[in-house]
Amino acid sequence: MTTTYSGRDRVPASHRATRTRRAPGPHHPLCRAIALLLLGLLAGCQARDSRLEVTSLRDPYFPETYTLALDDCHYHVDGGGDILVGAVTHQGLGDGQMPVEQVLTLRVYWRPRPGKTHDDPSTSDALIDYGIYTENGMVRYEGTAFAYVNRPDASGRRRVDLENARLKIRDTHGQAPDVLGGARLRGVLYAEADSNAALSLSRRLHRTQPATDSAGPRE
Repeated sequence: MTTTYSGRDRVPASHRATRTRRAPGPHHPLCRAIALLLLGLLAGCQARDSRLEVTSLRDPYFPETYTLALDDCHYHVDGGGDILVGAVTHQGLGDGQMPVEQVLTLRVYWRPRPGKTHDDPSTSDALIDYGIYTENGMVRYEGTAFAYVNRPDASGRRRVDLENARLKIRDTHGQAPDVLGGARLRGVLYAEADSNAALSLSRRLHRTQPATDSAGPRE
């Protein structure tokens, strides 16, 4: 009697080949899609991490402090090395007059004054323009500050630490009220490299033709 064995029966089970699914490599479409999603989430977290603390001095005996989350923050580096930071938020100020939009531009000079450091409270190396837009017009403030700009990270973003900022009213447009009466600012900004966005915010603030001025009509 002859017994016939199949090829599978002649190979011990411990030696039989098994199919193993390999994990997708870094160039797999799925991996690329996940990486893009993570980058998008990271960018969103950076934008939400930008905070601006505004202390209104309208009543000097009872200053009010508001913490604003910035919706967008961008920067531009000009040919001389100065950095222009532009930021915008649609958050209001407390329960009183509710701005429709607030725009901040910060011009940081690459050569701070000699002998000054970032922890010196008398230091100022940046100029600020701050506009509050309401349904009835806008009011614009200006002032000085110290801004410490970090080196860009791998994605090109920069962290900007804003300290010792002082604002005073510059002019108004329309019937917008002076909601701050002068202010102090501080905050941490995470700015993305986007020259067009930063310059656009700066142009928007400077092209407004004021109807009245805090010191009276302009000549």
